[in-house]
Amino acid sequence: MPARFVRSLSFSLALAASTLLSVRANAQATRVAVVKEAGAVMRAGDMPRFYRVADLAPGSIVRVLDEVDGWAQVVYPESLNAYVEASKSRKVDDRTIELTDASSLLAPSALLGASGSWCALYAQPLPAGTRLELVEEAIGIDQKVSKYLVKPPRGTNPPRGFVRAEELRPATPEEVARTPFATPAQPQEKPEEKPAQPLPAPTTPNAVPTTPPEQPTSVTPGQPATYPGVDNSLLRPMEFGVLPDVKPDPNLATNGQGAPPVPAGDVTTLTINQLNQAFEDMRALPQDKVDAGLEELLAECRRSAAAVSSEPELFNAINQRIEWINLRIKLRDERRAIQQTIDQADARSNELAAKVQQWQSSRGYILVGRVAPSTLYDGRRLPLMYRVESVDGPGFARTIGYLRPEEGRNFDDQIGAVVGVVGKTIYDDVLGVRIIKPERLDALDPR
Repeated sequence: MPARFVRSLSFSLALAASTLLSVRANAQATRVAVVKEAGAVMRAGDMPRFYRVADLAPGSIVRVLDEVDGWAQVVYPESLNAYVEASKSRKVDDRTIELTDASSLLAPSALLGASGSWCALYAQPLPAGTRLELVEEAIGIDQKVSKYLVKPPRGTNPPRGFVRAEELRPATPEEVARTPFATPAQPQEKPEEKPAQPLPAPTTPNAVPTTPPEQPTSVTPGQPATYPGVDNSLLRPMEFGVLPDVKPDPNLATNGQGAPPVPAGDVTTLTINQLNQAFEDMRALPQDKVDAGLEELLAECRRSAAAVSSEPELFNAINQRIEWINLRIKLRDERRAIQQTIDQADARSNELAAKVQQWQSSRGYILVGRVAPSTLYDGRRLPLMYRVESVDGPGFARTIGYLRPEEGRNFDDQIGAVVGVVGKTIYDDVLGVRIIKPERLDALDPR
């Protein structure tokens, strides 16, 4: 055997061995986590703007592959399926699909189904020839099969989804012990990966073939160059069209990445009927699910509007839906802001109520509350008195007493403040409250 071929074979085997070690090291680097009590949303990418794939129930156990910028990359749940484009596959029989081209499959959109699914599910594409279990066919707007719903295969290149890291917690040793994938580095009796193919024998042992650099198969103006063995599925010619006006949203965060690519074949997937169906499906969801899906539906409406910009009737119809969604988003954000203000006020009231109890027990006040004016006892028809309202936390304030100042005095400067009262008390049976002639008012919490 020629020495040159032996060296070439040795290098190939060493490269294969290093690749295997790298894969095993990556498997060992994974960790087990548990979804917190509030649950979690798994998305197709590591930004909130990527569409929702599934809701993970509280207590669900997941395997975390990586964590970057607050997003955990987790192994795709086995109960979920994936889509593959019909243009990259063929139907072998009623239960089997075979890839005719390398494909990363598509993570399914929980809201829009096949028409809204376009994000890659695998970090590395599955090779052509991979066979997948067929679940169902997805029919496109031309009444032809556009995608297949399949079972995503498992292996050293697992399918993955993205979850906010703050929605997960580390698994306990007991939870790890109950997890089937707790020790991914251990060898399995029946590995799921395909057996390695033998290295091809050289056609000419005594000569080292020289291969010129690969050249693009074709280069057309406006089209990206294609190279053999290279996945060009995300390279598309630039398309121009009239887009609806988009107002910038200052509340949207960005991590410096561009907008996710939109495959050209999917631009016109949502017709008016499909959009109407998506609206009806959304209305059947709970309000929190509707709020979470508004941006997804808005993105699909904008894509469909861009695709039919040359048809004014359809374009205007979709724009009406865009305006409706924008209004719902505005109302949702206002509702959230109001709720946040209420929550902050409740927290403030609870804190103040705790302080009142402390003041009453430590300083000997006969009454602690907030001073408020009385519309009846205003000093004109009836004696001047000030109401003292309870500070019990969230809820309606109740009158717990009245302050009756001495002749010629008033407590107008204390209105709105929480005060501690020292003085003499008279109980009024008619009012059912205490009337206090204060000797001293201590401002405990200013207005």
